[in-house]
Amino acid sequence: VASSWAAQAQPGDPLNIGGPRGSFLVADDYDHYVLIGDETALPAIGRWLEAMPADMHAEVFIEIADAAERQELLSAAQVRVNWLERNGFDAASSTLLEDSLRDYEPEDGDTFYWIGAESMRARAMRKFLEEHLGVDKAWVRAKGYWKARAEHGEA
Repeated sequence: VASSWAAQAQPGDPLNIGGPRGSFLVADDYDHYVLIGDETALPAIGRWLEAMPADMHAEVFIEIADAAERQELLSAAQVRVNWLERNGFDAASSTLLEDSLRDYEPEDGDTFYWIGAESMRARAMRKFLEEHLGVDKAWVRAKGYWKARAEHGEA
């Protein structure tokens, strides 16, 4: 819709822009939170962490191109951040997030999982959590933030 409008837009045409909207809000009664994402999910991960109170616990896995993309993430919560650096490898074919998720040992208690990454990868990680770790579907939120190019053209 927006690309069609942009292709036909003329100087002076009205444009309405909405500001950041709240992402899916989850109850704060989980024992633990796991946030998983690539660099495109950094703003959302930062927002999640800033909103968490001191009594929350979170494990964060963030895949980035290299160390230069690391950012300070502020939170009152008890947070452990795992920076996963591709160091020249392609973002679409990377498996750093998936490998970290396979190696992750869930905490005791109820855990909510939030995933923001390339669309197919986010879907695969959600499936892994549900089918291999037995995580309840209601406790997983996966969001495709972008799509990798298809082999012969764009997706």
